[in-house]
Amino acid sequence: MGSWRASTNALKMTPIGVGRVVHTYLVANSDWGRLEVDGSQALVDETSRLAYVPMPFSKSGDSLIGTGWKVFLNTGWKVVNGTRKGDMKVVKSGATDRSNQGPF
Repeated sequence: MGSWRASTNALKMTPIGVGRVVHTYLVANSDWGRLEVDGSQALVDETSRLAYVPMPFSKSGDSLIGTGWKVFLNTGWKVVNGTRKGDMKVVKSGATDRSNQGPF
């Protein structure tokens, strides 16, 4: 998965089971880019480092902008359809398997 560095506020997070936390404030940096959540919610699986944010979003260049969250993609990463209808995920450009999946 690569590196994952996150900044959060303990007063703005709620554990919801083993290894899963809902954040209403989060700044996470990884190989794929940066996720900023402030005024929305992100469900983070602390083991896999997958983060789930609410849809919809708009795209502006290499940025994804939702209500209360933003993703800034690094060069070489893109958004594609996820497994379930309506889901999206960040993958390394040219990737064909899940091992290059980013946490979004």
